[in-house]
Amino acid sequence: MTREELLAAFYVDAGLTDEELRGDLAQEGDVEMWIEQARVRIGPYAEKTADLYWTSGATSVDLPPDCVDVARIDVTSGSLPASDKWALKLRFRSEAAADGAATLYYTGYFDSPGDTLDPRADKAHLACVEYALSRFFRKLAASRSDYKRYATVTGQSGIEADDLRNLADDHERLFDGLVDEISLGAPSTFYGE
Repeated sequence: MTREELLAAFYVDAGLTDEELRGDLAQEGDVEMWIEQARVRIGPYAEKTADLYWTSGATSVDLPPDCVDVARIDVTSGSLPASDKWALKLRFRSEAAADGAATLYYTGYFDSPGDTLDPRADKAHLACVEYALSRFFRKLAASRSDYKRYATVTGQSGIEADDLRNLADDHERLFDGLVDEISLGAPSTFYGE
């Protein structure tokens, strides 16, 4: 799912389909933060590969945006200077002497949009939405003004703060169940070596 699809799924499930009103209760930045927190809680599970390229004089090379841990790098041409992983960059300790290429073996989060999706990716996306919904309903239950605004916006005047807490708990349980379904045991060897 793309970022927009995740946000749309969240807003529909939260009952916030009016774009003008939902900004007061669940701004995109908050929802994206909750989704990112879910990704961190789900953790990396995919063993992936990517091609890396660098030019002579380069001081770093960008890693894939979902790279959590580098397992190994197999140089296919040129030579790779000594390097360290810093966030999403492989920083060279000295400039590259020549152009080069390598295959990166790494652990990453669930597949991002555009990749060939692993069946677990759909569950991971759903888990992200469930987690965001649990955070949203907890936020509503904790703030009387947000709770009243939500009841007004959705037309659910009979809903109580305890109902919102229970709803948050339900979404948290769904999230935990989905995480259990997509979790893998530690592989005995990385990439079947």
